[in-house]
Amino acid sequence: MLSNLMIRFHVKNWNRNQYCSLLVKIKVGHTIVSPLRKGRITIYIPDYDKALYFTLWGQWDDLLVLMVRTNDDILSKKIEVFLHAFHYTSNEQKVMSSHEELLHYIDHAMGHTPAAAMMEV
Repeated sequence: MLSNLMIRFHVKNWNRNQYCSLLVKIKVGHTIVSPLRKGRITIYIPDYDKALYFTLWGQWDDLLVLMVRTNDDILSKKIEVFLHAFHYTSNEQKVMSSHEELLHYIDHAMGHTPAAAMMEV
């Protein structure tokens, strides 16, 4: 599973009207205390990044959990069709077809979703 994430913050110093850059390494899903803002920031990794990672590395158990937890019904159905074909179908062409459809949908969805979103807690 994704464990670490490198994030670059570009911050404007309002007093000097200059920009500086901070590179932060955090564990995904953990909450960090921001030195720049009063509060906490949680990193949210979209389901499509997780689905791509699990699909490419063959982590079928994690893909099944993602299928249940995601709010995207189409992604959930594509994962279900692929996992069913992978485990129960002897036709290799059907398995490859469902795998390609899943990857095609993930690629399409990732084009319309930011790579990582920060949410203030």
